[in-house]
Amino acid sequence: MSIEEAVRVCLVAGASRVDLYEWRDFVGQWLTELAFGDLKSNEGGMLYTYIQSLCHAVPELWVSCGRADAALLAFNAR
Repeated sequence: MSIEEAVRVCLVAGASRVDLYEWRDFVGQWLTELAFGDLKSNEGGMLYTYIQSLCHAVPELWVSCGRADAALLAFNAR
C-alpha cells in the first residue's frame, strides 16, 4: 500500500468518529504510526506534505500530529 492510499484509508476510517476530538486523536495516532514506520525516502516527503496540508485545513490536528511532524522533519533532513 502506498502512503497516499494509507492516508486515504486513515481518513475514511476516521470518518466513523462522531466527535471532532475522537477523530483528531484517531487520525493523529494513525499518521504518527506511519511517520515512525519503514518509509522510503520519497514517502517521507509525501507524508510530510499530507500532514502539513491536513493540519493547516484542520488546525486541531496539530495536537495529535506533532510527533509525526517532528519525526518526518528529522527523517527528511537526513
